[in-house]
Amino acid sequence: MSKYIGCDCGAEVLQIEYDDETKEFYLGIYQMIKRYSLKDKLHYIWQIIRKGEPYGDQIVLSKNRAIELKEYIENHV
Repeated sequence: MSKYIGCDCGAEVLQIEYDDETKEFYLGIYQMIKRYSLKDKLHYIWQIIRKGEPYGDQIVLSKNRAIELKEYIENHV
């Protein structure tokens, strides 16, 4: 199950997903477009076909790296 967190600017969404088998966290960034034209839809479909993902960036974190990220955020909030 994924967790989605929207950017405060409203332009992107962060997707966080945990894989039980590999014990890794996957972070993906979706760009939000308010109006999808046919050209935009075809662009996303083509990107999914070519890359297998609808977003441009993805980061994979092990449990230790996820803890490091958590601690960093907690220390700066």
